[in-house]
Amino acid sequence: MNLNSMRRNTGLFVAVFAAVLAMMPRTSSAQKKAPEIHMCSLLTDSDVAPIVGAKQVTQETKGGSTCMWGDPGNDPNKPRLLIQAPGFEQDSTDPVFGGSTPAQGRLEASFKANRKQAFDDKSSQAKNEAQLGKNAFSALMDDGAEIIVLKKAALLNIRFLIGKRGTPENVEALRKVAAKVSASF
Repeated sequence: MNLNSMRRNTGLFVAVFAAVLAMMPRTSSAQKKAPEIHMCSLLTDSDVAPIVGAKQVTQETKGGSTCMWGDPGNDPNKPRLLIQAPGFEQDSTDPVFGGSTPAQGRLEASFKANRKQAFDDKSSQAKNEAQLGKNAFSALMDDGAEIIVLKKAALLNIRFLIGKRGTPENVEALRKVAAKVSASF
């Protein structure tokens, strides 16, 4: 085969390859991602009212992974309800282990670290929340109460912030909200 014949065949191959690529369905990065869940859309005013009062202001982070209901001011003693589902992307640096760890591994590691910290602190009165699943627990905090639930695709953090030590009644108030949020994942 001479040089000119090889050039023509190469050109033909490139043209055919380009045509085949143009006919293939394209998937954008948005199509590959799981649909975003906006945390503020998971609860209604009637869900939130028993915890922080009626007609509370909502604040959502960009991307919707965090939502807070309650007084937007700086007074830490005003009740606030915070729900979060922090994202762990496959290609980002792992905050626990460093390097690149699969997202599910990061979710599990974060859950285990939070659970260990809560159960090691005897004043937190941490306990398993079996009605929310085998990977759920509640704890009292210095500024309120929290329930953390590990789901297959998310680590849910539901907090009732009151500016002082939480009570078992605060955890009880969170259980209904936590069940509704958890059911969305």
